[in-house]
Amino acid sequence: MIEALRKFDSSWKEVNAVLLVSDGLDVSRGFDSTSAGRTLDLDRAVDEANKRNVAVFTFYAPSVGLTSRSLLAASYGQSSLNRLAKDTGGKAFFQGATDFVTFDSYFQRLRQTLNEQYGRAS
Repeated sequence: MIEALRKFDSSWKEVNAVLLVSDGLDVSRGFDSTSAGRTLDLDRAVDEANKRNVAVFTFYAPSVGLTSRSLLAASYGQSSLNRLAKDTGGKAFFQGATDFVTFDSYFQRLRQTLNEQYGRAS
């Protein structure tokens, strides 16, 4: 996420937006249930997005790994996505926890949110 955010020019003053589709878990430093939603990398992503005026919108999608088997892991992943979206001016979209998801309802709700926040999104 941080690498994608660095593609945005920090001098640009208008609002930017990015869509992240993820299970929300960053296991690059291992899975620690005590720090879910409050990891160093999540803090850095929020800081980078705010520095570059980027609202992050997130779609939750369980992976074939941890989030497809564990409601606890799915909850932590959704919590992280929700924090990333909320703290950057975006919005998180969820549909269940470990089941297969379809993005149709996500895109409908995203379009509605963007229209309400930024004008007319087609």
